[in-house]
Amino acid sequence: MQTFKIKAIPTIVTAVISLVIIASVLLSLLPPPKEAQASDTSADVVVTSTATSLPLDVLMLLSQAEQAIGEKNYSKAIEAYSKVIELVPDHTPAYSQRSKAYMALRLYKLAIEDINTAIELSNENDQLLEQRADLYVLTNDHAKAIEDYTELIDQNPGGIEIYSKRAIAYMQSGDNNRALADLDHVILNAPNEANAYINRALLFERLNKLEEALTDYTRAIELAGSTAGNAYARRGMIYSRLNKLTEALDDFEHAIDQGTEDATLYNERGLVYSKLGQAEQALANFNKALMLDSQNPNIYYNRGVIYIYLKNYPLAIADYDQAIQLDPNNALYYSNRGIARYRNNQLDQALADYDLAIKLDPEYVLNYQSRANAYAQNHQTDLAIQDYSMVIELDSEYSEAYYNRGVLYYQLKKFDLALTDFNTIIEKEMPNMGQAFYMRAIIEIVRQQYTPALNDLTSAIERDAQFASSYYTRALVYKWFGKRSEAVADLKQYIQLETDPNLLKQAEELLDGLDG
Repeated sequence: MQTFKIKAIPTIVTAVISLVIIASVLLSLLPPPKEAQASDTSADVVVTSTATSLPLDVLMLLSQAEQAIGEKNYSKAIEAYSKVIELVPDHTPAYSQRSKAYMALRLYKLAIEDINTAIELSNENDQLLEQRADLYVLTNDHAKAIEDYTELIDQNPGGIEIYSKRAIAYMQSGDNNRALADLDHVILNAPNEANAYINRALLFERLNKLEEALTDYTRAIELAGSTAGNAYARRGMIYSRLNKLTEALDDFEHAIDQGTEDATLYNERGLVYSKLGQAEQALANFNKALMLDSQNPNIYYNRGVIYIYLKNYPLAIADYDQAIQLDPNNALYYSNRGIARYRNNQLDQALADYDLAIKLDPEYVLNYQSRANAYAQNHQTDLAIQDYSMVIELDSEYSEAYYNRGVLYYQLKKFDLALTDFNTIIEKEMPNMGQAFYMRAIIEIVRQQYTPALNDLTSAIERDAQFASSYYTRALVYKWFGKRSEAVADLKQYIQLETDPNLLKQAEELLDGLDG
């Protein structure tokens, strides 16, 4: 019975299936901690006090704007602030607050225009400069964000929060060394700030320093207490990458218990259950992830992998259809839809998908391997051999391609070419040596070279004691040599391993004949 693995176990010719699960990108799995990101949420739209010397109509407009922001009716607030600006063109708070309302609506260009005007009117107020820097982070203008944060730090070197924000801007710009220096500074001066450890752990993830990341997440969990859901989730993902699956599941459970309700968390937990071979639990988590984020193509991809494993190919195809609709340029989606169609005996459609996958990613070996399998199944042997040869050209250690090509050469009675492939597997001690010994023995039997065939079959069994056909074939060779007891022993072992009823009946009849 096939075990649940990401990479399927090959069988003769049509075996190699890519069930690669896409993991999420490190810094985008969960939202960065609040202290480490420029926020565009309504919680940050804070209304400043207004001067009592303003005209009554302006005060009324400001009051309407404040009420609209309280109701999260940002369009109405913008309208009111715009009227204030028409009446009082140099009213700095109106520009600042309208900028925040624009930010809440993610109208960042307009928000930046307003905050620039506010800064000009107020001669670089610190709060306004920070607001602009946050906007630059949101618009990925990291150089300008860093410039503003640096100016704020120069004016107030003790402002720890600004160091955290600048660290995130450095991280997003790819300057990991400066980001680490800023985060070290934050932790040195605020050693009990949980978010600082989370931010540094995120950086360690990016640098692939997973043990250091674990240490920082653990410290963040100790400090955050009942609000450590984010840190638990991130640490669980690190445990998953380190293949510490029990610890990962424990952390995901803690994160959920503490109220972390995020599609990525359930997707990651689904990946862990996939690694554990628990398909139903994986499916439940991918379903939950899609309830929370129905626009994430990777989750459809992952659920499709589970449906392939469960042999529910129509649902797998439907998930890959959805993934492709959301991201039509991802070769893996076409590749795995091709696998589902191949398994569903839709060979022409599978081949069309493999063609598209190869067009999108001509260097990805598994696309050629999968297409070769489909060609072989479709009796397009020459095309299959061409694709297996391309696999070997791209990856000279790809053992399944040698094996499958060798089987096709054998079927074409090109025994010397077949032996070259099987010998390559044996000489390089590739993982499928057992099957290569078996196929070499088959050719030797065809050529009536029974002694080397017997040796190769014994070597096949030594390297893969669960490959039933080796026992049956060796029993036939033993029978040819007149070694009845050895043939009987091999047939009995074959009967224990074989599951095909017709083959079992054939073996039992042969065994009865030998016993008689």
